[in-house]
Amino acid sequence: MAALRELTDGSIAPYSAVYLGFPYCRLYPGNLMTNGEDLARAIDLLHREGKKAYLSTPAAPSTADLDWITGSVRRAAAEGVDGVCAHNLGVTRLVSREYPGLRLHTGPFANVYTDLTARLLSGYGVKRVAPHFELSLAEMRLIGIDSGLEIEVLVHGKMALAITDHCHPVTDLGRSCPEACSEDLWLVTGDLALKPAGLAMFSGRDVCLAEHLDQLVNPSFVFRVETLTETPDYRRTVGEIYRRALGGAGCGAAELAGLARLSPRGLCNGYYFGISGRTYVNGKGEIA
Repeated sequence: MAALRELTDGSIAPYSAVYLGFPYCRLYPGNLMTNGEDLARAIDLLHREGKKAYLSTPAAPSTADLDWITGSVRRAAAEGVDGVCAHNLGVTRLVSREYPGLRLHTGPFANVYTDLTARLLSGYGVKRVAPHFELSLAEMRLIGIDSGLEIEVLVHGKMALAITDHCHPVTDLGRSCPEACSEDLWLVTGDLALKPAGLAMFSGRDVCLAEHLDQLVNPSFVFRVETLTETPDYRRTVGEIYRRALGGAGCGAAELAGLARLSPRGLCNGYYFGISGRTYVNGKGEIA
């Protein structure tokens, strides 16, 4: 969740943990990465609701960012945050050195492709890794087995595919900063659509594993729903569907229709089954 206002609209009720902050643009309005007072209130709110709070850090930090990142982590630790997510190895080392008891996760831009990388990160105190989206579920299982770490699996939502040193909405689309990150912007050519958000570019289609929950039974896997750029209705509806489905109710036609409604650019399975990231295979093994 990027800002405090997004925690008070009731849409996070189905979730057991929340990442706080917008890691793709420091200037995002109300960004919990940089607003210490709001961050403290967000952590307290989540804990009172029995949820865990994890602080996000920038996906592509510069040397000049390290001072304020250190201050943000210091404030979060003082407020009892449950962990910190870092994409950058330098930030990972910094947090590990200064706060050795603080739980560490890595984000998708940490470029974890192998168990060797995961084990290296484990040496810095990392407990959970988000392997690169290009990996299959089989490869992720092996990383979990060989490293002993938790593996974060995106079960629903857009993949963060790339990150640059400039803001796409401002530089390429001519929007104003920081309001651009609050707009519903798309880059479209033919049937290919991408969604820009600050320095990052997200997939247009939503990864959806609702029909493949049996393949997620693994002690290393923890599940993520990506809602950073989505509406409250999206967060609430997707969270409720997966909460029920993972609780044993499964996912029927009505639930699938609800998920499809929230993804106007379509659904996909990412690269989890070793095929094109834009392809959707249903529960019968058919390409839809």
